[in-house]
Amino acid sequence: MFCLGALLALPTFAQRPDREKMTPEEVAKRQTQMMKDSLQLDEKQLAKVDAINLEYAKKMMELREKDLPQAERMQELQVMQTNKEYEIKKCLNKEQAKRYQKIQEAMRARRQDRRKDKEN
Repeated sequence: MFCLGALLALPTFAQRPDREKMTPEEVAKRQTQMMKDSLQLDEKQLAKVDAINLEYAKKMMELREKDLPQAERMQELQVMQTNKEYEIKKCLNKEQAKRYQKIQEAMRARRQDRRKDKEN
């Protein structure tokens, strides 16, 4: 349960002011460790997931540095997240994929709640 909580905390962590100080390598390492714990990844899966997390952490850094309108940035972010989820799921067994899906759904719900709170 702690591991699930740690993975769910990732979006909150990503919005902290000190996130700008983290390198893509640090972000990927943190994400991979949380996924290792919550999904019980084996060494082969761990290597694949780590490479995927690093690839997308670098893409996220590039996206943050682009001067784009918010709507366009969000659209690119959604596409990136969908692609990342697809690649991650290919590395997982059925049970892990189910857990991963539940984690992703919970994270989306938390993001939506935060957006609603900001609007009010």
